[in-house]
Amino acid sequence: LPDETGTVLTSASSVVLPKGGDAVFARLIGNVSVSHNVTTLVPFNSEDFDSNSFFNTGTSKFQPSIAGYYFVSANIAFEGGGARNYAYALTFHKNGSRYAHTAYRTAATNNSDNNANVSAMVYLNGSTDFISTYFYQYDYTSQLSVDIYGAYQLSYFSAFLVRAA
Repeated sequence: LPDETGTVLTSASSVVLPKGGDAVFARLIGNVSVSHNVTTLVPFNSEDFDSNSFFNTGTSKFQPSIAGYYFVSANIAFEGGGARNYAYALTFHKNGSRYAHTAYRTAATNNSDNNANVSAMVYLNGSTDFISTYFYQYDYTSQLSVDIYGAYQLSYFSAFLVRAA
């Protein structure tokens, strides 16, 4: 296995790499209301697995203790609420600042529920860096809140270590 400089590592090498498989799958249990024109932390409050306790369900922060490059992904499902015209976004914040962002717009003829997802590769330093997930919705039609669905693993966060630093 080569390291980042191309040197081939063997069992006799002094370099110790973390075992593969550092992964997290957290999800939302119970619906969460998101007000019109407000950015809201998505409270992923349950874990199916977390191989190294990198995810905190109390704060919804992914904060790994191994420095490296991580693939992070999130999906939410939320109510369509009839013929309402929405703009909405799902965003990763790294250390409190926007890092990766997806934005959507639905037509007023959309009567179905909606999904939003975002994914990114991100370097995290293994000590202070963290990722949080935020949702924003703007209801052009009636300025009402929407509910993010927390059943059937419709709203979730996942991450895994791609390469240690």
